[in-house]
Amino acid sequence: MLTKYDLRRYKHIKAEAEQLEEQIRELELTMIVPGCQQITGMPMYHGFDKDKIGNLVAKVAKLRNIYLDKRDKLLELQIDIEMGLDKLEHDEQRLIRLYYFNDYTWEEVAVHMDYTWRHIHRLHKKILEKLAVV
Repeated sequence: MLTKYDLRRYKHIKAEAEQLEEQIRELELTMIVPGCQQITGMPMYHGFDKDKIGNLVAKVAKLRNIYLDKRDKLLELQIDIEMGLDKLEHDEQRLIRLYYFNDYTWEEVAVHMDYTWRHIHRLHKKILEKLAVV
């Protein structure tokens, strides 16, 4: 049985994982280039604090583990969703994938599938009813 909640949860976990991935990239860039300085004209100390860099590396590693856990949950949920989608017609599968997996808006889904916005919502409701039974 697959519900709207499962589909929404997939969408939210995906967004969280993407945000974490971006944060990790930014932090790793900071670790790669720790000596980048702004030109201010003021005298500066050119050394660096090894403890701060070590702490940063540990935090990035911890954040990476959280990211990997979210990606794992995401894959498990996607497998469950795909198993439910196998029982749907091609257009129904496409609607779910466009909205929940590809992050299209309802308007974009309607344009992409060449349906009206209202028809997309009726079809979505029908799909959710089918998935609840499956």
